[in-house]
Amino acid sequence: MLIAVLLFSGIAFSQDSAIKIRQEFPNNALVVSIENANGVAGYQFDINYNPAVLKYREISFGDFLSGDGVQTFKVNPKTEINGLIKAVAEARTGRNQGLNGNGTLFTVEFERVSEGNTGLKLAYSKVVDVEGNEIRAEIMPLPQMQAKPNEVPSISSEYIIIITAVIVAIIGADLLLSRKNNRN
Repeated sequence: MLIAVLLFSGIAFSQDSAIKIRQEFPNNALVVSIENANGVAGYQFDINYNPAVLKYREISFGDFLSGDGVQTFKVNPKTEINGLIKAVAEARTGRNQGLNGNGTLFTVEFERVSEGNTGLKLAYSKVVDVEGNEIRAEIMPLPQMQAKPNEVPSISSEYIIIITAVIVAIIGADLLLSRKNNRN
């Protein structure tokens, strides 16, 4: 029994400590960050978006890879195809060791041109160590913009009064009709 507990607790620990790529979309900006990094020296991402809803503006790289003072090589992404930002990439220069920890990788600024589904999605991702070997990273889905599960939408008291009056009128009319039908 003790062996099983130790084995399963090790699995749970290793899953919690896996590298995670997080996405957020506050104020029409896609913020991509990394958590639990271990030996990360570079990355590359492709991003899909709905061009009927969003228009690409610019990208700014975060300070995760350069946070310890090491210079990085940044690749300006290809944006010629509407709906695709290709090859957002950054790598540490020289033979410096990879970084550990958490931080922002980059932020993509958009202009919202209409309402609708943004279609935002990391379409391709690669995180690498100093040797260029791929490091497994879990891409966390973009949180949906919707009401929180425990949040109850509010209805103004005026609407409640109107709805109540309509329900009372319907019930009253139904009672009158049923009495009329019972007499006949």
